[in-house]
Amino acid sequence: MNVYEVINKAADHIEQYPERFDFWTVYPPKGPEEKGCAIAWIGYFAGANSRELCSIAREVLGVSDGEFYYRMHDVSPHRSWNWRYDTALCAAALRQYAEVYHHAEKPKVVPPLAEPTPRRTGIPAAIKAFFTTKEPESV
Repeated sequence: MNVYEVINKAADHIEQYPERFDFWTVYPPKGPEEKGCAIAWIGYFAGANSRELCSIAREVLGVSDGEFYYRMHDVSPHRSWNWRYDTALCAAALRQYAEVYHHAEKPKVVPPLAEPTPRRTGIPAAIKAFFTTKEPESV
């Protein structure tokens, strides 16, 4: 799983289990039923070994925890700090963070190599012709 996917997985978890989000938590959760902050959940889903948030931020996101917080502020709805207390805002800010800072890792949709073959309608051609041909006009 790349960083883009990890951040989105953390956002999904925070959105699905709002009671498990706590900005003031200083240690990453050991399991999905515990509480954690945004960096802690990112570290949890990334499989980070560190128990310190600043190390998780550097290891997984490539920035300091302080830089991560400022970036979250910049990408959060209305450029506010409310993402720290509102799980919906936090999830939205995390998704936007992934788009802005880790979009190169976003999985790409590959177009099919060939055009799909036309589907059969199940109507034999003779029956179809019977209903679509025009009757001769009477004189």
